[in-house]
Amino acid sequence: MRRHNYFFLIFCLTLTSGLILFYAELRQYFSPEKYLSQEIENKNKQLEQSKLQMALLQYQLIDFKKEVALRLPAFDSKDKNFHLLTEATRLPASIEPIDLSKKILAQGKDHFSKKNYTSSILVLKKLIELYPVSVNTLEARFLLAESYYLNNRTKECLDITDLMMTQYPDSIYTAHLMLRMGEILESQNRYQEAFEVYETVKENFSQDPRLRAVVDAKLSKSKSML
Repeated sequence: MRRHNYFFLIFCLTLTSGLILFYAELRQYFSPEKYLSQEIENKNKQLEQSKLQMALLQYQLIDFKKEVALRLPAFDSKDKNFHLLTEATRLPASIEPIDLSKKILAQGKDHFSKKNYTSSILVLKKLIELYPVSVNTLEARFLLAESYYLNNRTKECLDITDLMMTQYPDSIYTAHLMLRMGEILESQNRYQEAFEVYETVKENFSQDPRLRAVVDAKLSKSKSML
């Protein structure tokens, strides 16, 4: 009889422990903290998507305004309708668009560092298209040219180098791209042109000792090929 009671007691204790563990798991699964945490994560994702969509819409609005301004007839500045039109077109521009160029540049750099040059080209071109006057655009152009070069698309690399030489002649990025131009010319057996490019870099960027050392080495090698 006592043995019966002993086994029954063990059974009751085991059943009770199982029920307590089950209740604890059930409570944790349906806890409001877990639900709220999931909700916050979903809302943050939605917010990021909304910011990106808003930025794109604002830039589309700016482009639309420019297009409208080009198509409108000339107005007399004394006409009251002229002032109404000016105020109406100025108002949307007063809203500062969200600048995502830094984030996009980081994505492009990540692809570049992983040698995914096709992906870095797409991302960096997107940055330049969306933010043509951003402070990050200059570096984006340099990395885009490098991506083209490392992806064996030398023509596109040279096109960007020509643009950099015209628009940013004093930039150190331009100097490095000119060195790339010299290497491309050497690969085409155009040693005299490559030598002239290296001389131009030396003349215009002699203040950088590390760059000067690289240029001197390239000049020496290029001169030996003439």
